Amino acid sequence: MLRLYFDEHVPLELARQLRLQGIDVLTARDAGKLRVPDEVHLAFATAQQRVLLTFDRDYVGISESWFLSGRSHCGIVIAYRYPSRQIGLLFHMCMNLCSRESPESVANLLFPLEQYR
Repeated sequence: MLRLYFDEHVPLELARQLRLQGIDVLTARDAGKLRVPDEVHLAFATAQQRVLLTFDRDYVGISESWFLSGRSHCGIVIAYRYPSRQIGLLFHMCMNLCSRESPESVANLLFPLEQYR
């Protein structure tokens, strides 16, 4: 089962709802990682063996940089088109992600959450 890490832009309510369904979610707030650089979030998620979920497109460049330098991560999922207030839809897509994927299937990938709509 996937273990998720939400950077500081992902709503806490989404984490709460997913936890109620048994999904292992750690938030930046839980981890004391508010207002840290994106690269720190990715390094932390990787160290914790968690897939990072974000709304931040800056991770595209970070992922490329890690790839070029031979660094690996546990996966980055970007919610490109969905505002954080659409909790129900985000919840549905996260549940689909967690039910369809394994840690091995998402390792070192960057992909859109919307493919789980």
